[in-house]
Parts: sequence; structure tokens; C-alpha cells
Amino acid sequence: MEIYTLFLLISLAFLFSYLGNLFFINYLNKKKVLDLPNHRSSHKIPTPRGGGIPMLLSFFIVSFIAYLFNTFEFDIHFYIGLFIIFIMGSFEDFKPMSVKLRLFIQILVSIYIIIIKSPFLTFPLPEPFNFNLNYYIAFILNIIWIVGVINIYNFLDGIDGYAGLQGIIVCISSLLLFSPNENSITIYILLFTLFGFMFVNFPPAKIFMGDAGAYGLGFIFAVLPYYIFENYSTGVFTVSMFLWFFLADSLYTIIRRLKRKEKIFDAHRSHLYQRLNILGWSHKKINLFIIPLMILLSGIQIINSYFNYKFNLLVFIVAVIIFFIFAAIVIKLEKINNPQI
Repeated sequence: MEIYTLFLLISLAFLFSYLGNLFFINYLNKKKVLDLPNHRSSHKIPTPRGGGIPMLLSFFIVSFIAYLFNTFEFDIHFYIGLFIIFIMGSFEDFKPMSVKLRLFIQILVSIYIIIIKSPFLTFPLPEPFNFNLNYYIAFILNIIWIVGVINIYNFLDGIDGYAGLQGIIVCISSLLLFSPNENSITIYILLFTLFGFMFVNFPPAKIFMGDAGAYGLGFIFAVLPYYIFENYSTGVFTVSMFLWFFLADSLYTIIRRLKRKEKIFDAHRSHLYQRLNILGWSHKKINLFIIPLMILLSGIQIINSYFNYKFNLLVFIVAVIIFFIFAAIVIKLEKINNPQI
């Protein structure tokens, strides 16, 4: 693809996302369609939500333009799956949907993608834990992976800039691994729609990403291993490293809530990044603390890729150690702030 064509596409992606969000912010403010603060919120000022709608609409539009330019291999199944998740999230941005219906839609879309692409058949952890899986067990684990990442991404979209910056890290890391290839243009377009969105979402946010954007990004990153990796299990592990703080924070929080006999599906502010916010850390400070750790771990896995992923086990151990140091810091700060904890 010519550099001029790429420049045109990423410029359109940025402008459509940014200008679309400016229009949407103005519209939602006029209509008084705002996310009002409550006891579970991490914000104090009524703010529009749904910034992911113009962001992903921009992604769809520019992807179609790229298709017209014949610049990449257009996988209709990926866009069908993403569009269904996008519509589901768009509805939920303005009217709550039942958990059962939401999960039903997500599971159906996951099954659709897995049937089209086939499932990973070895457990996506480093040796010696990468054992072969029975096909049906593997199929179920693939569903859990896709549905899990979709929802985790939404759960972790709780402070200004956090989910957007995580998305930028995944996009840049993926491009460093595989650019140029037939899927690079898709990632470039997504990256620059995220850049456009970040101009209105970086703390203090003028608009929140909302469910359409968070579910949509979760879906894209969950299915990324099936599109850019020859070995899906290696792909799932690598994307897990790019998303490590989202995934580990969610798993840690679920285990902690189960130990405390709390209902894990009830709304809460128990994630580690939320606990920092409760301690008085600003959204910007939390981002400046966690994002460099995300970049560090993603960089380590990118370096590992140049050694044909021979050091996956070491990377995994480092990831676990970094996360538990992070968790220990949060717990220590809580004890300093409240010695009775």
C-alpha cells in the first residue's frame, strides 16, 4: 500500500472520530443525556457517555473506504461480529439490557467467529502448561476467552483515558509485531480512531467511552489472535500480555470478592485502579502509574517475539510479579490511609 493512501486513511480515521465525538458531545449536552455521578462512580460532574459510538462508526466507515481502495483483505465475518457487538453496546449506552440477553448475544457472536476461524487447541499458557485440549473443551475455552475479554474491557473502563490508552498500547504493540501484513491497515485505522477519541476522553473527559466502545474494543482484541497469529494459542498468550493489567485486575478482584462472599456480578468499585481513585488519586495520576507498566510488559513480550516466543514462561512470571507488586502497593497505601484495614 502506498504511504499516501495510508496517510489519507489514518487522517480520515482521526478526523471522523474526533469531529464525530465533538458533534455527539454537543448533541448529548443539549438533550441532557448525561451520565450522572452516583456512589459507584469515579467522576463527580455529569458527563455524556457513548463516545465509543462515533469512534467505532469512524472505524467502520474508514474500513469501508480502505476496502474501496483495495488496500486490505476485507473479512466480512469480523465486521459482522463487531457490528452486532457494537449495536448491543449502543443500545446499552442509553437503556440497560438484561445480563442474560447480553451474554446470549456475546456467546452467539463468539461461536460464529470460532466456527469461521477454528478454535485454539492447546492451552494458551507457556510450556509446560500448554497441553493439548479436547476439541469440545477447547471450543468452550475459546468462548470463555472472547466473552471474558469483551466484558473485562467494559468493566475496566472506569476512569478517564484508561480504556482508550490500553487500546492504543494493544494496537501499537500489534503493529510492531506484524506490520506490514494484510491486517495492518485495520489496526492502523483503529489506532487513529482511538487517537481521535482520546482528544475528548483524556482526563478530564468531555465524554465517556461507554458500552459500545468498550464492548467493541474488547471484541476486537479478543479475536485479534485469530487474525494475526498463525498459532492461536501463542496469539492469545501474547494479547493477554498486552492486556495483562486489565485481565489480572479482573481475576484478582473476582477472587477477592469471592473470598469476601460478595456477589461478583453486583456493581462495585473493587478493582485495584478504582481503589486508587477512592484513595484520592486523580484519573491522570492513575494512568501515569499504570500505563508505563502496561508499556513495559508489552515491550518485553515484543522482544520475546524476536526469539520465537521461547521465553513465554519467563515473561509470564515477570507479569505475575509486576502485578503482585502493583497490588501490594495499593494495599499498603490503603493501610497507610486507614490503619484499621
